[in-house]
Amino acid sequence: MNEYTYTLDKTGFYKILFSTSLIVAKEQLHSRLTPKKLEGAVDYMCMLCTCMNLAIDQNQLECANFNDGIVEEYVSLVDVIISNEGSINYIKAAKIDELFIKSAELVRALLQGGVLTEQLQELQRSYHCWHMKQRMYNSQKGLLH
Repeated sequence: MNEYTYTLDKTGFYKILFSTSLIVAKEQLHSRLTPKKLEGAVDYMCMLCTCMNLAIDQNQLECANFNDGIVEEYVSLVDVIISNEGSINYIKAAKIDELFIKSAELVRALLQGGVLTEQLQELQRSYHCWHMKQRMYNSQKGLLH
């Protein structure tokens, strides 16, 4: 019996995991968005982010070999989620905060230079707009009561 030595390209594995996960998320987000879909998307993207950040922390993937386009796609999907999150309550607000923080950590780990700055600015813009809508809603709510 022949013995085979298999070497697992862990970076390749995580690239496939990340890009496939983004395809699934993209399909869900480009259909009619409902509050339930958005809630599921926030959870899904947080889990994906946690997985990727854990892989980075454990040196399971080489960030320098990661494709900028995949990360840019991730940021655009996070933007879609945050931009469309309209129902405001404390639990959902905490999840959006978590998604933003984890996403910023992931982007910082995977990108460098101008692309890093650009993608962080995109995340910040999305989050800032959402945060301002939340503050306006809360101040209007306070005026009505």
